[in-house]
Amino acid sequence: MGFQIYLKSREERILISKILISGTIPLIFSGFSQYFLGWNGPFQTLNGFIVWYQKEGDSLSGVFSNPSYAACWINIIFAFSFSQFLDNGFKNKKSYLLFFITVFLVISSVLTNSYDSIIGYHLIAILILLKDYFLAFATLISTLFFIVLLNLSNFINSFTSSTNIFENTTNPYLSLIYSKLQLRADIFTYSLSSIFEKPFFGWGAGQFGNQSINGATVNHTHNLFYELAYNYGLLVTFLIAFPIFLITLKSFKKIYKFPFSRKNFLENSSLFEKGWWSSFFVLLLSQLVDIQYYDGRISMIFWILLAGLRQTINENY
Repeated sequence: MGFQIYLKSREERILISKILISGTIPLIFSGFSQYFLGWNGPFQTLNGFIVWYQKEGDSLSGVFSNPSYAACWINIIFAFSFSQFLDNGFKNKKSYLLFFITVFLVISSVLTNSYDSIIGYHLIAILILLKDYFLAFATLISTLFFIVLLNLSNFINSFTSSTNIFENTTNPYLSLIYSKLQLRADIFTYSLSSIFEKPFFGWGAGQFGNQSINGATVNHTHNLFYELAYNYGLLVTFLIAFPIFLITLKSFKKIYKFPFSRKNFLENSSLFEKGWWSSFFVLLLSQLVDIQYYDGRISMIFWILLAGLRQTINENY
């Protein structure tokens, strides 16, 4: 990861986070102007090299082409602004600016109408505020358990058919949640069956195409690692996924002071380091139920955050 050279110290990572926060202000402005003022695009410059999409619709997307991409980016930056605000409090004018940016990020997240985003910033807040390793670990296990269940289509089908709490409900929100969960589970089932048809070398890049699944047209697997396995096979997927999850786990242990001891419990890790870790963790989780990675900005920040965690493991603090 070539970004590591710029992330060697905590001070350098803080500087990068401040650049990312300040660079998100145009997203907040464009999103609010799109949602409240009806300023719709797309707006282009440099012969289409830079595009502000500003798509017309009921959800905030701002400069991104999709509300899901905007929501993903907002969650990443929320982790930085929230952790740094908690670290600084209302000490100076910059702290007040950070507070308002954090509030505007939460509002923007809600306006994207993305359930992933709403769940994401709540999870980020929990992971940043928790001081106890075991509580943080329990939160991670609960979240991962839900994602595993989401990947088991038979569980979704048996649960909903036995309870009928979603299918027979008159609540439109529960019905929408059910339909989204069911579609996602069907996509995962189709993806897994296709992967095991060609497990070694995959089907080739871009071969997923526009598949009709449960009445919907789907153009990718909605899981980054399923996408890798579908395109390139299980061996390539393992070689890429294993280091990512290893770095995530090792940095978690480092930041949340594992193994547990009375001394470690009292010596709370930096809120900023927790913000960096939770930012990447929620980004990684979002790639397990969707693939915002296809946006160049999100794919770049994915590797920047991972490189920062790699440096955190090597750093003594």
